[in-house]
Amino acid sequence: MHGSVDGALARLADLRGDLDSAIDRYEQAIGASSTRELIWATNHRRRLGEALHAAGRTEEGSALLATAKRQAPAMGLTRIARLAQEPRDRS
Repeated sequence: MHGSVDGALARLADLRGDLDSAIDRYEQAIGASSTRELIWATNHRRRLGEALHAAGRTEEGSALLATAKRQAPAMGLTRIARLAQEPRDRS
C-alpha cells in the first residue's frame, strides 16, 4: 500500500484500540513514505510513538516522539511538534 493509505488504516486501528494493528500500519506508512510525504511520515511517527507508549513500549515510543518533535518545526509543523512533547492520555 501507499504510506497515506497505511497511515489512515493505522489511525482507524488506533481509534478502535487495536494497538498491534495500529503499530504495524504506522510502521508501514513511515517506511512507504517518499520525500513528498515527509509531512505525513512525521505525523505517523508521532502517532506511532503514542501507540507504542500505550502498548507499554515507552522507550521506543519516546524515541519516535523525540524524532517527530525535532523534525516537525523545519516543516512548519508546530502543532505536531507540540503534540510530540508528551504522549496523549488515552483514558
